[in-house]
Amino acid sequence: MWIWLNKEKYPDLQETNNALSDNRYNNYAVADFLKEYKYNKKIISAEIRVSASIKYLLSVNKKYIGRGPVDCGGDIDFTTTMLRHYYNCYSIDVNSNEFTVEATVYNKPVVYSDLGLGHGGLWFEADLIFEDGEKKTISSDETWLAKYNEQYADDETVDRTKSAGDYLNVSTFPYPLKQFDISPLPNLTEETVQHNAVRKENEIEIIFDKIYCGFICFDVETKEKVEFEIHYHEIKREDTPQKFIADSNSSFRHLTMKSCDRITIKNLTNNNDFEIKNIKFIFIHYPCDDNASSFDCSDKGLNKVYEVTKHTLKLCRQSLHLDSPMHQEPLGCTGDYMIESLMNYYTFGDNRLTRIDLVRTADRLIIGDGYMFHTTYSMLWIQMLYDYYMYSGDYTIFKDTEKALELLLTRFNSYIGENGLIEKSKDFMFMDWMVCDGYSLHHPPKALGQTVLCSFYYGALKTAEKIYEIVNQKEQQNAVQQRAVNLKNAMNKYLFDTEKGLYISGLNTPNLVPEYFYLPKNSEKIYYTKHANILCALYGVCEKEQEAQILEKVLENEEMVDYQPYFAHFVFDAIYKAGLFSKYGMKILRKWIPIVEDCDKGLAEGWHKPEETYSFDHSHAWGGTPIYQMSNKLLQIKILEPGMKKISINPNIYDLEYLNVSFPTDYGKITISVKGNKTEIIEKPNEVEIVI
Repeated sequence: MWIWLNKEKYPDLQETNNALSDNRYNNYAVADFLKEYKYNKKIISAEIRVSASIKYLLSVNKKYIGRGPVDCGGDIDFTTTMLRHYYNCYSIDVNSNEFTVEATVYNKPVVYSDLGLGHGGLWFEADLIFEDGEKKTISSDETWLAKYNEQYADDETVDRTKSAGDYLNVSTFPYPLKQFDISPLPNLTEETVQHNAVRKENEIEIIFDKIYCGFICFDVETKEKVEFEIHYHEIKREDTPQKFIADSNSSFRHLTMKSCDRITIKNLTNNNDFEIKNIKFIFIHYPCDDNASSFDCSDKGLNKVYEVTKHTLKLCRQSLHLDSPMHQEPLGCTGDYMIESLMNYYTFGDNRLTRIDLVRTADRLIIGDGYMFHTTYSMLWIQMLYDYYMYSGDYTIFKDTEKALELLLTRFNSYIGENGLIEKSKDFMFMDWMVCDGYSLHHPPKALGQTVLCSFYYGALKTAEKIYEIVNQKEQQNAVQQRAVNLKNAMNKYLFDTEKGLYISGLNTPNLVPEYFYLPKNSEKIYYTKHANILCALYGVCEKEQEAQILEKVLENEEMVDYQPYFAHFVFDAIYKAGLFSKYGMKILRKWIPIVEDCDKGLAEGWHKPEETYSFDHSHAWGGTPIYQMSNKLLQIKILEPGMKKISINPNIYDLEYLNVSFPTDYGKITISVKGNKTEIIEKPNEVEIVI
């Protein structure tokens, strides 16, 4: 049974916003729940199932159990609920006659990745196992107690001078969704990280060796009122500060995850008669096996790139992939998560997070009739889907995403204009995090973004063709094949400049759909960009014999707007496909060395500031493609049988003296050593066949 604050006492704290984009209510509230069970015999253990809207902190018998639930997903502009909600499971030892449950829950989204049920709530259930073998199930019901804890004044303030409220009987409400699913993921790891604390006159500075995301906790001993401001610094960026107010001995832990490499706790009062004790930072992340992979080569700069990008990936793996823990955006940033998933295949190797992200995104596509906020990113969801199958061998993913794939391709087919190009899409974002001629390539005009979107669509059609062949759906396979042929013909007819031997970036004709912030009035200028031509070469819009020629023209052209680390992922794939990796690959890989030398605590968001005043975050894994490229491309890995049951390698380490790589599979670790022309397979699972 779902429970919440007493609705007679707190009628205005019941329904609340579903997502950060939803602004119907301004009723942030934190509720504390309590239920005491006492028995005349000892409880040995308990199997707990728990969920909340939005987030919970759970304790049993005064012992902290965990934080959850698994995030529902959603999109940047999402304002409704998803198709399903999740609950987490915990197995704990009890060894007591008492079983006291305490939970703290906040009701309203405070970051983009938060998504709720439109109502504050807690759901709890547990199987208690007694010493005599008896099993008893308990669950949240109308006998539980809850109080409105006004000490959490807002999503950034803890004020211990305010009332913590009085416990009242809870109100119940019906679960509003059709599906309530057990989490398919393990519970997040919480670990205390080491720090240096430098105490100054009015502040304490807490310094970490790397960027971490999580929660600062500390105790304050005071007899007078004292107010602190807690600042979270991530290299050159600072997150919204939190406040802590106390007038007696108190503890601080907020509910909102922060990302930082340095924290300052500033005293804002004249009271200096206090002591801050027991400072610790709880690093929270998806469980990651750091020993599942390794990388060592003769270029120490590339080794550092590997190390920094691997840590940054860990930061971004939560109960969903994040673009960064600084932004905490939902599943709308599919391009980020596609790259992060590829990185994961060669580092940590647990594919469950990728699978649930694919399914949650499919749910979002079903709700939106094939719509997603980032137009190009929705095409990359199809690539991510196919890659997941190839690395995992999980054929069932296609059944779980079948409807979403159909809706997405149908929607994009409706975007085709009379000229056979995409003309009727709502916009042309996302292209890259750059500015060209005053236009942001986040949401470029048609003249800058049309060819990029058409190329991503063409690549998605060719990938969908392979998916439909795998699942033996001939009619759909033939349909997307014909759409791909028609699109390629139109792109070469209207977008290819035969005189220059390059593709223009888009037509300079007026928009055929309503203009808005993300679809600016079209430019009358004709543009040629690296992005458009790289994608045309990568996805085969041009003929095979043109690929290398086009790529060399744009990569050697220093006057064209450059690309950022995110888009470099597609550059690597394009030059590899065209046989140009030996010419450009190592040079481009080494573009990451200066940024990790400048900051080795986390990966910078980009190379070039899109705006003069912009400060990059340094926890952004979308630019981490080298960790994938350095294993995949230098070993030239090809998956010959889904699930990596059979792979081929053809190592080429170019100007490196040696290369030692370990990476995980579902069957175990593969370790390969290359020195000169000699390749040695150090270890591999028996289930995996490697062809050299």
